Amino acid sequence: MKKCLLLIACCLPFTLLAQAPTNPITNRDYKVALGVLGTYQAVGLQTELRFSDQFAFKAVGALSFDKGRRAGENSGAGIGLLTYYIPTNHPFIEPLVGLGGIYSWYHWELYGTSGTIHDVNVGGGLGTNLRFSNHFRTGFNVFLGNGFRAEYQGDKMSTVSRRLLILPTLTLDFLL
Repeated sequence: MKKCLLLIACCLPFTLLAQAPTNPITNRDYKVALGVLGTYQAVGLQTELRFSDQFAFKAVGALSFDKGRRAGENSGAGIGLLTYYIPTNHPFIEPLVGLGGIYSWYHWELYGTSGTIHDVNVGGGLGTNLRFSNHFRTGFNVFLGNGFRAEYQGDKMSTVSRRLLILPTLTLDFLL
């Protein structure tokens, strides 16, 4: 399922790019977008600061949930992306790609001992937003991150390996 979603998200922006006009049609400009996002593993808030027609800085704060965790364990992430909006001939479609950094943490508890694993790494994303009005949009994006896998070793938890995270994400934004 992840591979299928990744393939769709990778192909859609480039399909729209092939239709790029010489004079792209644009919606009303906005400077700030505030929204929510959700995946099968996390929920979060996002904000975007648009500083040109094609470029924006996107910041996301997300909390993760997992059925297999012990009581008292939790994790989350902070993500910052420089985002490029690909010009199209369709004013209601906004394909995008982004690259940036990820700060993630995992708080663990085991038999009265606890701690937090911190990680800073690289990530990116791509997808497409659909603008329904000058003040509202929704989107399907795929976030890619260089995450970590942690396991209990003795009486504490530590990072044991790296792994590619592929998170399909649904977003809902209000444009200000």
